Amino acid sequence: MLKKDKIYYREPVFRPPSEAYSLLIQLTEGCSYKCDFCGVSLLKKFIIREVDEVKRDLDIARKQYGPNVSKIFFLDGNAMVTPTVKLIEVIWWIFLFTPIGVIPNLREKRSRWQTCVTIYSM
Repeated sequence: MLKKDKIYYREPVFRPPSEAYSLLIQLTEGCSYKCDFCGVSLLKKFIIREVDEVKRDLDIARKQYGPNVSKIFFLDGNAMVTPTVKLIEVIWWIFLFTPIGVIPNLREKRSRWQTCVTIYSM
């Protein structure tokens, strides 16, 4: 059951240590691969979450963190197998939540660049 005020994570969460300060968004659960050296596919059945559920998580993150997110990491393994149409819809929702890319702030006297948001997965 989803809690209305918490970002959804299905334990155990698999993320590289380098993502300790990234916003973790569970786009998929488990992994689509069945590698001998990895137990991810043994612990969770692979599913691609519904776009509306992911958008809800992003809305919660927007309320909790505001514009302070510079990296978003899609959980779990191999989230990039998400169908392109769904992936674009999620990325567009992220774009509405925080600027993606480098955008000059021309209101400042000196040229100042807004933070770039990086979106990626394993």
